Amino acid sequence: MKNVLITAILSCAVSATWAHQPYLAPLSFSTANAQIPVIAGFAEDALDSEHALKDGTLNVLSPSKQNSTIQSKTTLKSATVFDLLLTEDGTYHVSSKVTFPIQYTRYNNEWRIFVDIPAEQAGALKDREYVIPSDFKNKQVPATETITREWLIQSYLSKNKTTPISTNSSTRLNIQFSVHPNEIKANTPFKLTVKKNNQNLKNAKISIMSQGQSEKQATELNTNALGTAEVKLPQSGAYIIAIHEKIDSKQKPTNEFYSITSISAHP
Repeated sequence: MKNVLITAILSCAVSATWAHQPYLAPLSFSTANAQIPVIAGFAEDALDSEHALKDGTLNVLSPSKQNSTIQSKTTLKSATVFDLLLTEDGTYHVSSKVTFPIQYTRYNNEWRIFVDIPAEQAGALKDREYVIPSDFKNKQVPATETITREWLIQSYLSKNKTTPISTNSSTRLNIQFSVHPNEIKANTPFKLTVKKNNQNLKNAKISIMSQGQSEKQATELNTNALGTAEVKLPQSGAYIIAIHEKIDSKQKPTNEFYSITSISAHP
């Protein structure tokens, strides 16, 4: 997923990089513990949080399909941490949403993200996906369009055993696994189905990163006409699966929806 988290980074007062994206993940995807921390934040490299979320709210769907919310009580700058009580055996779905307004403007007959910052903070145009005032002649920026970008960040963890999973049916963009997400094995193919408004989404963009990988190192896939893609994780360990709808830079921007799921592959 080659996108920039412009407004999120600005809100965190970060100017050194533009490639952070939000995520959340439990400390362990399978456990026998009575409680476990869930870590969320903005990361440039997969699963390596560098900046805390602005709004620390975790939505929890228990194995018995009971919904609850947890507020983070930490004041860390590098990550947001939730204490999740595991009162039942089975699989928990944990999620949160991150939303930010993003400005677009026309540049060379395309819609590009616009950020009002000095040139010395942005780097060369060829190395970024957004534009700044100095990219325009006489700094005359065309009219901008403001849209909302929403990220669903989520994961699954199981206590003592796996049980059938559920997700919030109101989610705009999500994925379904052909196998239980806590039973995925390395080097064993499985299928992902991407859904938007509960309808299969063709040509969706899928990016897969193992822990510590950057977006440039991601494995990139597209869903087929049925909204599915075959995935094989090459080794055991934690991964991020990021999905979004294909964006046509020639068309006027509309609200954008992303889904970022953390999972683990077993040996």
